[in-house]
Amino acid sequence: MKGLLNRSAENKLKIIIFYTDSNNNVRERYIRVLEVNDKSIMAYCFYRKKGENI
Repeated sequence: MKGLLNRSAENKLKIIIFYTDSNNNVRERYIRVLEVNDKSIMAYCFYRKKGENI
């Protein structure tokens, strides 16, 4: 997983993530990873059109 996130950041690749929200609904987002560190991931969300920590 970390390799995929790092490749997205290094090559500016768009990836799809799936997650469950607070109501247990499965959601999908198209993101481009901007930065990966030990505690968080900074990514640009194409749906919200802004950068966010995920």
